[in-house]
Amino acid sequence: MSSPFEKRRWSVRLVVINFSSKLNPGILGSENVGGEFWRRGCLGILWENPRLPGVHPQKAGLIERIAILFCLSDSPLDSDVARTIEEGTTEEEEEEEEEEETRPKMGVVKLAIGDVVITFLWVIVAASLAPLGTIITSYFQVQPPHDLLVMTALIFLLVVVFNVVGELLGGASFNPTANASFYAAGLGNDSLFSMAIRFPAQAIGAVGGVLAMAEYAPAKYKHMLAGPAVQVDLQTAAIAEGVLTFVISLAVFFIIFKGPKSSFLQTLLISMATVGVIVAGSSYTGPSLNPVNAYGWAYIRKKHNTWEQFYVYWLPPLVGSTLAAWVFRLFFSPPAQKVKTA
Repeated sequence: MSSPFEKRRWSVRLVVINFSSKLNPGILGSENVGGEFWRRGCLGILWENPRLPGVHPQKAGLIERIAILFCLSDSPLDSDVARTIEEGTTEEEEEEEEEEETRPKMGVVKLAIGDVVITFLWVIVAASLAPLGTIITSYFQVQPPHDLLVMTALIFLLVVVFNVVGELLGGASFNPTANASFYAAGLGNDSLFSMAIRFPAQAIGAVGGVLAMAEYAPAKYKHMLAGPAVQVDLQTAAIAEGVLTFVISLAVFFIIFKGPKSSFLQTLLISMATVGVIVAGSSYTGPSLNPVNAYGWAYIRKKHNTWEQFYVYWLPPLVGSTLAAWVFRLFFSPPAQKVKTA
């Protein structure tokens, strides 16, 4: 028969006194709890089913054990340990705590898998915008600059759909700059550890999406699937990519936290801002505004491991989005967010 001390929740009252007490210390009756106290420089005396004067019998019956601990004056018996002692810990509770410790790691793995899926889909759909825009403008005979309205509408639909997809995948993301900026702003669920797992996953999804487009896209539209490319010197390209990512990241923060409350208007404004930076950067870097998107297209051109790829399409966007988060946090103070455990 198992001991109620090991299997049931129990209540104790903790009294911490100096080891120089005249009372002779003894060892606690539970090996686990006693060992924990011992490692922290404590010994104790355990009373079984004590009769407490002045305590109602029903309440006294709830107290199965009482321990008085004798600790060295410098023993590291902190508040967490004291709370554990006061509340008691069963084997089942210890197992639950171990499971909770592993949940964040499992959550990161699930997010990484979701990132692979959503980035794969994003690259395919985003690469299809140019051919689709051409088809629509040709069919309806839309002339510049009204073709920008078509592109804005397509990006609007794209953002709406992928917001839903991201939620269905548990918060999956297809852009490392979004993860980095929200982390820098103190928002979201990411950590340095989770981003170290998610960024490679997003890159894998991007490569898969580009390979799928290169293989299955209609031949007459394949010339439109070149992806972002540097069209100026590297220094200018790096500055352009960093500044444009800074602008769009700051715009997204402002629209979400300081803009209209309507999700429709927020998405519309983000779409308009996106089209604006795309037009502004089209003669410099594409632009990409998304390191893994550029990585995917560079991969099929065998340029994914070049200095150009890192210097233009990785470093500046991550720096720009992080600076945007810091600026917004400094001047606009985003509201505190309750972070869900991944």
